[in-house]
Amino acid sequence: MNTTHQWLLDHAGPVIRYRILNELCENSDDQLRNEALTDLLALPEMQRRLSQLANQDIDKIHGATSDCFENALPMVLDFGLNTNVPEFFRCLNIDQLISYYENKEGCQQIMYPLLYRAGYRNIELVNYIKKRIDHVSEFTDKMDFNIYDNEEKHKGRPKTYRDRPVVRKELLVDENYKLPTIYDIIGFAELYKTADEEYCNKIDSIIRYILAPEYNKFVIHYGAIQLPNKRYHAIGWDCMLPLFYANHGHQSLSMYLHRLEMFSVFPCVVQSAWFQTALVRFEQCKTTKNTYILGKDYLIELRNYCWFMAGHMGLGEDRRRYYQEIESTFRIIKIKRNAGVC
Repeated sequence: MNTTHQWLLDHAGPVIRYRILNELCENSDDQLRNEALTDLLALPEMQRRLSQLANQDIDKIHGATSDCFENALPMVLDFGLNTNVPEFFRCLNIDQLISYYENKEGCQQIMYPLLYRAGYRNIELVNYIKKRIDHVSEFTDKMDFNIYDNEEKHKGRPKTYRDRPVVRKELLVDENYKLPTIYDIIGFAELYKTADEEYCNKIDSIIRYILAPEYNKFVIHYGAIQLPNKRYHAIGWDCMLPLFYANHGHQSLSMYLHRLEMFSVFPCVVQSAWFQTALVRFEQCKTTKNTYILGKDYLIELRNYCWFMAGHMGLGEDRRRYYQEIESTFRIIKIKRNAGVC
């Protein structure tokens, strides 16, 4: 165990202690890991999150509040639990969820990558993620960045949508987007760890598209889509890389850190200027103890905000104490481990 890991074990709370032993120290003692898990499960915030997930409304999937599935589930995963932990496994009836969402493409788009990331390996989840990879990579292989429709066709659209360019209809058929979504990345990153050469190559194609300067010039959340009867609807959940440009796109520092971790498993991202610049930033925040201290804006924790928009970056540390050094250090060494650069 290196000195930074040991420093975290000596100073961090139950979440990071368990995650260090379970994720970063392959040869950690079973008894130590089990004791850390017991401490984690006794944490009031952990109990609250598990209870919220166990009592989740099956129809409440998308939204900003923490009781929506798209926030409730990854907030538990961020605390280190997955299907290997019985207390987590008992929270969800996976067969019931898959049956309920069977013909609901929009629900599958959000839920299936998260369930796969949680450790469920039901064939329906695997097939869905592979179907998305096939569908999206067929488009991204062409490196076609002409995604917006002719503005003249939509001059009469409602005022609410006039500042949003309209995406070509054929890219968004029946919610089965040809464009990659940030939900996709969760599933793609998890599958990439075990995928065969064919699917790794397809995922690489999608990631290269996201890394392109042209992609990062798109409007945040892509824009709008025209529905029947000349109605319009905002779309979203782009994969744009925060701080790719200084004056365009996502500028949130918490989202920057969040997406660095999310994308850090992909070799072409690690080799990119965007990621290498982040490594330089991290080194500027390094202490003489080989720990890191990022600004508070990297580590925001909001009561009701989207997990995918990096509104829940806290890892259980007491925010009245020196949480920045503990959480910054863990986040950065986790990113470096994923990227194979530590």
